[in-house]
Amino acid sequence: MKKIVVPLVWVTWACLLGFVIWSVLGMAYPLLFGVFIIGHVLILFMVYKVLASPYTSTKKFKHWYEDHTRTTVK
Repeated sequence: MKKIVVPLVWVTWACLLGFVIWSVLGMAYPLLFGVFIIGHVLILFMVYKVLASPYTSTKKFKHWYEDHTRTTVK
């Protein structure tokens, strides 16, 4: 999962951050609109890849949190 999903999250984040910066700097509207559409397509693709990835975990709810035991949370 991490081979494609983590870089995809970074690319999506960079695209949307670029959109915000460019909109503040007054970039041309057609370019902003293109980056806006590309960013939304990347978000949809990223969500699909994360949800459709074959990641499985051996952890169960009974294992609770890794950094706190059940007694320290209460």
